[in-house]
Amino acid sequence: MTPVVHLREIAKVYRLGKVEVPALRGVSLDVGRGEFVAIMGPSGSGKSTLMNLIGCLDRPTSGSYILDGQDVSRMSDDDLADVRNGRIGFVFQTFNLLPRLSALKNVEMPMLYAGVARAERRARAVEALAQVGLGHRIHHTAPELSGGEQQRVAIARALVNRPAILLADEPTGNLDSRAGEEILAIFQDLNAAGITIAMVSHDREIAEHAARIITLRDGRLVRDERVDRPRRAREIIAAAP
Repeated sequence: MTPVVHLREIAKVYRLGKVEVPALRGVSLDVGRGEFVAIMGPSGSGKSTLMNLIGCLDRPTSGSYILDGQDVSRMSDDDLADVRNGRIGFVFQTFNLLPRLSALKNVEMPMLYAGVARAERRARAVEALAQVGLGHRIHHTAPELSGGEQQRVAIARALVNRPAILLADEPTGNLDSRAGEEILAIFQDLNAAGITIAMVSHDREIAEHAARIITLRDGRLVRDERVDRPRRAREIIAAAP
């Protein structure tokens, strides 16, 4: 089966005046359809740069990137914008919700840009919010929701355009431990339903909720390991006092 993410010899060099700063040094990586992968590494390892490249928020200096069968390495800015909106779902640490809009309207936003008809936008947004356990809170605005609920809205928003991959950058970083486990439980449920997920985390315990952990150091992929027994978020929640 063709991998969702196919990276070969990806390098990224930032130029600061006359100084070149290498962020990635020849990274090759495949993420198969239906995988749940965590990307780890110390500060400066290149993990955020790698996530930005996978998410088409940046371009590699050299190397090739095939996303869901499409070569996105040399696409125009307009084509990359279409790819980001239609093929990639983003979940960030800071939620990035529009505070004056309801959960429903926030989730509808990506479909508005994609030209989805109004009735279908609403139906898909309601379905996505129900999928993350917020079917009863669709008309609440962000300030009326807890941090964990806001992140659930952000996950629903990331799902509505039916992306090839869901990218999560430190998705539990602004949450307490219980709310964080609830978010990880949602990711595990989505992955069990066949959704491909790549998650950046600096925390080994968080990364061990995934079935595979990629470790970067100094811009290089130094370890690619399978997790024999991923931490099960729902079991951790059930066992908590």
